[in-house]
Amino acid sequence: MAVAMAQNNIIDLDVYHQMSLVRAALRQGHMPMLDLFAYTSKGGPSVHHEWGNGAIIYAVTSLAGAAGVLILKYLLAISIVSLAIYIARRRGAAGTALCICIPCAVKIMGMGFSTVRAGMFSMLMLAILLLFLDQDRRGRKSWLFFWLPLYVIWLNIHPGFVLGIAVVGLYWLESLLRSRPHRHILVLGLLMAVLVLINPYGIHYPRAVLNAIFVMPSMPIEEWEPIWSSPSRDVALVFLVTALVAAYAVLRAGWRRCQGALILLVFAVAGMQHVRHCQLYALVWLGYVPGWFSLTPLATGLAGAWNRHPRIATLAWLALAVAQIPSLLTLAPFTLEVPVLADPAHITGSLIYPIGAVDYLRKQNFSGHLMTHYNEGSYVMWELGPAVKIGLDSRGDIGYSASFIHEIYAFYLGRPGWQDTLNRYPSDLILMQRSCRLALRMEKEQHSWKLVYRDDAFELWARPGLSLPIADNRGQALHGLFP
Repeated sequence: MAVAMAQNNIIDLDVYHQMSLVRAALRQGHMPMLDLFAYTSKGGPSVHHEWGNGAIIYAVTSLAGAAGVLILKYLLAISIVSLAIYIARRRGAAGTALCICIPCAVKIMGMGFSTVRAGMFSMLMLAILLLFLDQDRRGRKSWLFFWLPLYVIWLNIHPGFVLGIAVVGLYWLESLLRSRPHRHILVLGLLMAVLVLINPYGIHYPRAVLNAIFVMPSMPIEEWEPIWSSPSRDVALVFLVTALVAAYAVLRAGWRRCQGALILLVFAVAGMQHVRHCQLYALVWLGYVPGWFSLTPLATGLAGAWNRHPRIATLAWLALAVAQIPSLLTLAPFTLEVPVLADPAHITGSLIYPIGAVDYLRKQNFSGHLMTHYNEGSYVMWELGPAVKIGLDSRGDIGYSASFIHEIYAFYLGRPGWQDTLNRYPSDLILMQRSCRLALRMEKEQHSWKLVYRDDAFELWARPGLSLPIADNRGQALHGLFP
């Protein structure tokens, strides 16, 4: 679990646009209803459904800096996994079953342990809800009074709160199929739907969330791809193993003894459709399946072998844990990374920030329109906004249409008609990674744009008539710091 938590200590790109919004709200004294940062915005109310995460990160950063953000990440990850294990133990999971299941679940859940995305709070709230529903199965109703305030907090942090409504609905449906209808759950579901209006944006908020549900999966973003198309083939393989274990447990233990099977099935389908949902599936799987698996003959046989050779089993698991220590040390678990160069091992998928280009524009006191890609826009927004308006950033559906995002991706791929995009969205500068196809195309083709800045990772191209000094910083060491 420690290795899984420390694998991604790169500050998440969403953090920058979320903190930019909170900073602007503090300066204005209210939450902005219009987009202050992009000159390509689709117009209308700009509803940021992850503003709460930005407020939390902004507060933690102000109080404790980068160390505070890392501590928050580790506390969230530990709480999520610990709650899932606690739920599994309450539901009768044997120690043997847990030792076998935890590594598989953490392997998948590790994808969600970013620094620090709002989705981690959704994982935490989902774990709390599953624990409360387990109490409800035991006839306790007092959890309802604790859940509703937590739900209001959740819905202001991440649009994943709709999963809470879905899980409550699935829990009610499964209780109905088991001939034990819970009428109070219907009332709870209605209350949760009404409480969505408790947010800074009013009625615009639920509309924006519904729009995000249908728009985001259509965007050319890796995390919204199906699990089998993910570059992480090992994660897809582990996902398949967990699905087979769950199917075996339900078949051998019997559907009626596997309470929560409907909830797990829905999350499994969601995980297969979108990589983004795999960690949520793994959380539900870890909470439910070890208990079901403990009821099967295979689990009984494994427990017997463990009990016959307890020292061998203990030494084997200890050796597995010790073997992870070198990997953990090489990951620099106590360093928050703001990378400036691509990782050679992940050339196509590395997240890097345009620190040198931003510093160049700051020294030139530049203000105007800067065309940016999905990955770089948020960092520019935080460092130079709102004086510098960006083209695109990772807010996705909050400020842009799906068709526009596809157009900008095609633009940076250097596809024919890239100049038409600039005519539709007049820009003063274009920021691009030197490895992108557009950069290679602009060097070869005849056009009137001028290269004014380059370093080992990024380039800046200026429109005709814009006078900026030329800077070549290739070979110079750049260091990224947060915030």
